[in-house]
Amino acid sequence: MNCERVTSENSQIAQNVAEGLLKKVSSQLSIPFTPKLVGSKNHNTVIKDTNGMYDLDYQILLGNAVTDSPSDIKNAFCRAFENIKQPEDKVEDSTSAITVKCKNNSSNYLFSIDFVIVNNTGSSIIRRNGPNEYTWNQLPTRNSDAYAKFDRLSGTEKSSLIDKIIKRKCAAKRNRTGESSYHIFIEEVNNHRS
Repeated sequence: MNCERVTSENSQIAQNVAEGLLKKVSSQLSIPFTPKLVGSKNHNTVIKDTNGMYDLDYQILLGNAVTDSPSDIKNAFCRAFENIKQPEDKVEDSTSAITVKCKNNSSNYLFSIDFVIVNNTGSSIIRRNGPNEYTWNQLPTRNSDAYAKFDRLSGTEKSSLIDKIIKRKCAAKRNRTGESSYHIFIEEVNNHRS
């Protein structure tokens, strides 16, 4: 299978699953939060890798009243996702994200959803700094101009730029460069001439 753009229908399936997971997690926890879809789905640049795998990214924005330690918060969310996942799904705790890998053989889709926990101001994420030990880590703010520039583009310009982004993301996946989708998006938008 070649690297290709994920259809709106398939990315919507993943989004629906993510929203269902988040609703169930919310009912399991006393920690108030608001989910925010971020990343490639917002710009129609979600791609499947050569194995057909794709992902969506969410921020879990904590409520103002949350005062628990980062370790307590991350562990509570990990337990909640583990408790509500489907038997065929897998929950992974990475350095900064909780990843839920979802598979449904009946409709042959395979995707993962990455959830990053963010403080109430959106300025810091929870990041692992040891075994079952987490801390707040400041998020960079330097690229907000690129998102504003993308939003100002015409439909034709966005479409042309999205095609370039998808080709570059596929090349990065094929060549295993490790270049992130985020970096590719920011660089292509900043290099785009209107």
